[in-house]
Amino acid sequence: MKRLVLAVAWILALVALPAAAQGDGLDRQLAADLQRGLVDESDVAVARLLGFTRPELLPLDLRALAEDDLAELADAGRAGCGTPRILELLRRYDELDAHQLALIEDALGFPLANPAFHAMGGGTAPPPPPEATESCNASAPNEQESDHFVVKWGNSYNGAAVDDLLTAMEASRAMFVEELGYQEPHGVDGTWKMPIFIGNSGGGVPTIGWSGGYTTLCTDHPGAYVVLSQDITSWEFTADVGPHELFHAVQFGYGGAMMIEGWYWEATATWSEDLTYPDINGYVWFLTEYTSQPHLALATENGSHEYGMFIFPMAIEEFVDGGFDVLRKVWEQPGSGHIPDAMGTILEDHGTTFEDAFAEFAARTSTMEDFEDGHLFQQPSRVASKDEYPASGEDVSDYPPQSWGSNFIELEVPDDADPPNTKLRFEFDGGGESSWLLGALRHRAGEGDNRAVTGQVGGDGTAVMEFIDFGTLYDAVLIGVTWTGSGASPPYSWSADVVEQTEPQGDDDDDDDSADPDPVGGCLATPSPYHFSMESVEASNACDLAQRRAVLAPVGPAALLGLGIALLYRRR
Repeated sequence: MKRLVLAVAWILALVALPAAAQGDGLDRQLAADLQRGLVDESDVAVARLLGFTRPELLPLDLRALAEDDLAELADAGRAGCGTPRILELLRRYDELDAHQLALIEDALGFPLANPAFHAMGGGTAPPPPPEATESCNASAPNEQESDHFVVKWGNSYNGAAVDDLLTAMEASRAMFVEELGYQEPHGVDGTWKMPIFIGNSGGGVPTIGWSGGYTTLCTDHPGAYVVLSQDITSWEFTADVGPHELFHAVQFGYGGAMMIEGWYWEATATWSEDLTYPDINGYVWFLTEYTSQPHLALATENGSHEYGMFIFPMAIEEFVDGGFDVLRKVWEQPGSGHIPDAMGTILEDHGTTFEDAFAEFAARTSTMEDFEDGHLFQQPSRVASKDEYPASGEDVSDYPPQSWGSNFIELEVPDDADPPNTKLRFEFDGGGESSWLLGALRHRAGEGDNRAVTGQVGGDGTAVMEFIDFGTLYDAVLIGVTWTGSGASPPYSWSADVVEQTEPQGDDDDDDDSADPDPVGGCLATPSPYHFSMESVEASNACDLAQRRAVLAPVGPAALLGLGIALLYRRR
């Protein structure tokens, strides 16, 4: 195994690299080093953790990149979650040597736990080895308890926000466990309380080198612990980051958790932030990581895209019957951790398939306005936007969608349309490949619901979709083109034209405004106007969720402006 500390090799790898985007200079350097054979994957995993915790432990060149990344994130008001980096190391635990394990211990303040702790599941892990250093049962100069948690900190932190932190964690635990049916955070059993450490506060507590938090496993108990930075003085931070990290602790408790793809860990943890305190909406900050590059693979893990993918579990929750149960069952069932397979099996019991659910996801995200918080969401980038016909796109390949990634095409009503005699005809050619999904959203011109439909791609990779009432009931059609194969898609082409409508106006099968499905738990669904709040609010519950999910949010034409003004939050 090549040594992480071979600084000369790292320095040589700096030659002629492309400029790094904000906050990912270290990751790009590590990827380049890996490709050149200068390091192996376990070295990269260790370096990524050091870059977010103890950059001073890195060689000088990597240290500079890590410090620049952290400074850029801080300047942008964004924070980080270290759990994905720890998860990657846990999965590679058997590959790590003594030197790497020592570096990790220096980075965290505690040793990395053996993955046998969570592989057993259900809190039945074997006892720790006798040489294990204390972590979760370690004492600290200051401690404060609630029913299920104990906050521990050193004397360099004044403890001012501990009451708020315990309130947020207890409310989130009640939401996850008692309302939505998830199992207890890993290790919590009625007698043992999960530790939450305030990092870098002295007294032997763990370390954290950035604004945010992380969750990992105890060495001296079959459970998990959370480390938060001292930014918890802000209620918005506390009630946003705390639940995110707590959801990771819940995830760790499931026996098959290590099989679940890493992006889904972060997407669902970010989604969970909106459950207990829905008026904070700090999670919105990362949506641009999806909307600016929707062509990236669903399973992309680059330190940012996976957080923006909270929009996928949110779509399952809001648009699939029993969506809350679907999301939970992914963690409960053994077997494949590949989300299209794991979730697909569950969705079949909920009256749909993964393909149909994803096609609707692509359709709904094309404008975002059908989401409950859609007035805060920016729209994904388009590969084409047309309002003159005939229109076409030949050999579209500038941003080829990767596996379960999408391109978006916007087709607006032309100025010279002749309603009610206009129908839009869309033809698709997938280059002879059939691994495509087409999800289309017919956008309402006036009152009424937008309509999502799925286009059927034939074995030859072609499809034809027709949309009547183009210019009357609907003022635009937006199409999400999704590649379901592996790697990047082949070039595809499409064409669109406005043709004469012979069908009666309003003759679409589902143009009637069908009733919303029954809300979760049989609660009475009543309108719940959205109110933005920067202040501490009472926690939500499942009936609150049912009520607010049953009513579509108003459309906000200035979503990006509102996002910039309102969401001055730190993210993970």
